[in-house]
Amino acid sequence: MKNENFVIEEGTREEIILVNNSLVDYNLSKVPPIREPYFTPINRVIKGESGEVLAGLISMIYGWDYLHIDILWVKEDCRTSGYGSELLK
Repeated sequence: MKNENFVIEEGTREEIILVNNSLVDYNLSKVPPIREPYFTPINRVIKGESGEVLAGLISMIYGWDYLHIDILWVKEDCRTSGYGSELLK
């Protein structure tokens, strides 16, 4: 290691943004994106007739045409209903 004196700690919001942006900048310098915009959020929910949220997906399509899923959730009593599969279509 170059510097053996370091500290590992919880990152602040600003530091997390810096790390994320630094990785994106590096990736863009190595492989140009094949689509714009570079980031397309795909955030969807399934609601019942009463408006209650039964399932949800939080994800992002990146400029290199890959999908990153942060969260896929289905209400416990709705599992095996196919809602998760529907959100992924």
